[in-house]
Amino acid sequence: VAADIEKEKTQYNEVLKREKAVNQLMEKVEFALPESAVAEERDAILSETMMRYMQQGVTKDVLEKNKDSLIEGATKDAEIRAKMRIFLSRVAKANKIEVNNEDISRVVWQEAVRAGMKPDEFVKKLRGNQALINRIRGDALMQKTINFIAEKAEVKIKEAK
Repeated sequence: VAADIEKEKTQYNEVLKREKAVNQLMEKVEFALPESAVAEERDAILSETMMRYMQQGVTKDVLEKNKDSLIEGATKDAEIRAKMRIFLSRVAKANKIEVNNEDISRVVWQEAVRAGMKPDEFVKKLRGNQALINRIRGDALMQKTINFIAEKAEVKIKEAK
């Protein structure tokens, strides 16, 4: 049990390190966000949210009644995600970071788990859906770039007392 707790603590600290490193860099940059990038992220967030709610048994009528609130929340999150995606894309390009099949497979597996599907089923869903394929490739590049930033960063995680 102690080994499991230590492993979980180490994994949690790695996640914190990645978040802190990226957030510190993002705070230092300002740039205009293309409306198309925000709209694309908003649509993706809304799609994810709707799928998650429907899997939980929420009816379409309930979702329709809360449409304005869902769109407002998704738009706020979309601005953050769009900024991060553009920023990480620029970092990846400047550092010649590229994704390979292993990186993409990892994201496909993660997305399948998130969607409650078997990876093979998710791959079938990908076939013919170029927008989803591009999003998977983009997510893989984001993850790889975040890992690159975290490796270069000097972030200290303070121990809880």
